[in-house]
Amino acid sequence: MTAKPDPFALADLLTASGQAHLLVHLQSLPEGDRAAFAQRLAAIDWEELQHHAEAPSLDAVSSSRVVALDERIRRRDDLRAHGEALYAAGKVAVLMVAGGQGTRLGSSAPKGCFTIAPHSGKSIYQLQAEKVLALGRRIGRAVPFLVMTSPMTDEETRDFFAAHGFFGLDPDQVRFFSQGTVPSLDHEGRALLAGPGKLLENPDGHGGCFTALVKSGNLERLVGEGVAQIVYIQIDNILAPVDDPELVGLAA
Repeated sequence: MTAKPDPFALADLLTASGQAHLLVHLQSLPEGDRAAFAQRLAAIDWEELQHHAEAPSLDAVSSSRVVALDERIRRRDDLRAHGEALYAAGKVAVLMVAGGQGTRLGSSAPKGCFTIAPHSGKSIYQLQAEKVLALGRRIGRAVPFLVMTSPMTDEETRDFFAAHGFFGLDPDQVRFFSQGTVPSLDHEGRALLAGPGKLLENPDGHGGCFTALVKSGNLERLVGEGVAQIVYIQIDNILAPVDDPELVGLAA
């Protein structure tokens, strides 16, 4: 059970972070709703939201290791062989970020549920999942397929995969986890409300993938399974390859 936040510490934190209006709102809530709202307020890193990220100075950044095209061509056979060996040894997983809704496609459902193949009627989720399925068949082993959802798409995504038999994949092979959310702020930096006792929040972006991967326990599980490389794709990039030995070889 999560410990109840210290009300005095929470009040100090919100006041120092310019969020005193949330304290007023908290006190206006019925007692039953107050505890849940206080719990959510205490879980947010308000200090981080006060500071915009700044790029490090050039002196603090080391030079990049660039593989030029001529080197890549010269080493292509070795890179592909190394990548193939990693795939065959179970050292590679696929991670797809799929937290968005299909609002720009005219749908409130998860973007991956959208039917995009005009003749087969396949959804984006099916097209992406079948790439992982084909990769597994080619190398003779199941490839872990991580699907990062968002609080708005998580349940519907899980149900969609289950309703379609995970598109031929082993259910244990498909690992769902949800990215975090951050409060939406007005021009003065104050958190907005979506309703009584509820912050207006949005997914924390593609960068939230790393935090969510750790918090969900999936990174620890991958390490335990010996995975060393993750092929990262976005749900709506339907041309993104997951079977790319040369890319994996370069990364390694």
